[in-house]
Amino acid sequence: MLEFFRWVFNVVKIAISLDVADLSYLYVPHNLEYTLLSRVGVPRPGVFFRIGSFIWRMFYVLWKRPLSFKKHPPNSVLFFAKTNNQERALRTLADNISHPLFVGVDGFGTKQLPVFWAYFFSIPFLPCVCFKFFKAKGAERKAFSYVFDFYWLSYGVYILVRQVLRKTNPDLIVLANDHVMWTRVFILAARDADIPTVYIQHASVTERFPPLTVDYALLEGKDTAEKYATRGKSKTKAFLIGIPRLDQYFSKINYDHSLQTIGVCVGLQNTPEQLEPLCRALQQHTSTFKFVLRPHPADPRKEAWQKIASEANWQFSNNAEDAFQYLSRVDAIVSGDSNILLEAVLMNVNAICYDFSGENLDWYGFQKHGLVEYFSEPNSIVQYLYELLDSLPSDVRNKAKRYCSTINTKYDGCSQELAVELINQFVNRNSGSFEDWQLIDLGNYLSVYEPV
Repeated sequence: MLEFFRWVFNVVKIAISLDVADLSYLYVPHNLEYTLLSRVGVPRPGVFFRIGSFIWRMFYVLWKRPLSFKKHPPNSVLFFAKTNNQERALRTLADNISHPLFVGVDGFGTKQLPVFWAYFFSIPFLPCVCFKFFKAKGAERKAFSYVFDFYWLSYGVYILVRQVLRKTNPDLIVLANDHVMWTRVFILAARDADIPTVYIQHASVTERFPPLTVDYALLEGKDTAEKYATRGKSKTKAFLIGIPRLDQYFSKINYDHSLQTIGVCVGLQNTPEQLEPLCRALQQHTSTFKFVLRPHPADPRKEAWQKIASEANWQFSNNAEDAFQYLSRVDAIVSGDSNILLEAVLMNVNAICYDFSGENLDWYGFQKHGLVEYFSEPNSIVQYLYELLDSLPSDVRNKAKRYCSTINTKYDGCSQELAVELINQFVNRNSGSFEDWQLIDLGNYLSVYEPV
């Protein structure tokens, strides 16, 4: 009993000193304005509203979510997911690992964390958040109006995660995100509990991402490694494995040299009003092309997008359809600056970047590295589609080599096997015996390996 109280005292002591702003990395000063570009998903601003949201959410999870988390046999590999995309990135790995424990929140994962206790444990830390709020200035102060409740909840999440790790005692923790509060708390709590962590990339990254702080990172390609290397020196060992979630669609890569079906993709930052000019331009050519509208899987405006598709006589792809499944049935896509442009090229589908907002954003470097064709006028897109109709490139997939290291290698379509093999090595603590991997030169900021 005395040992338990010592453990509690130590955990609470660490929690008090948390840098809660860094844990909600999307809202640090240099990221705040970029994050606020999103049209949906941004919390309603106002400190008092955020406090009210915290209280409402606490009672909601008390009513709707489990209150207990039973002990689990030790020596498992713990996977954690908080979103649909994270779960999809991790599920195939968890299904091929011995002794997996897939936990999550908000209905994701196999075993739900008792989130109510994170809220309950956070209550005594309200003075800490208020002190930080009154001390903050400028962009730091502005961030509180959006994520005061996230900052407050961070304390309880840390304590809850430490309890879960104490009960489960996993050998390894695998995550598919490194920049939102829940996953960053998991990384920190695992480090404090001396449990190694693995980050597996589930989408393209930008130079606004935080430096890597995990023990191991399974990255898709050299582009990602270079971006993380610019974020500062890291002790993380990174491995270029390609894209495991693509493996199951490897046989569906589009080698049909025809242009019949065009995908139109809209992101969280886009509005129906921004889509309207493009829709009008494309709608005049439905006798030549079929169109399939796809909103972002996390977009709650499903009915609005469905209405637009119906009025334009377009097909509609809902969030139940995996992105690669969607791409396997189109011949080209039109999208804003989004990861789905890369996913399209990986499926040998022509990718067209349409500048919905007129800001010429290139967060991922897709334009810079020649992955996509860029247009700001709808009629220019129509003209380009007819050019493709006359002369469709047979192989655009090779353009994505910088983003997916396994393209045109013996490991093409086998990224999942590479990931599982590495995870097993991490579990067995064979971190010094990577005979099938070679170190590549990206400077002294990050150790990066690629398969031989």
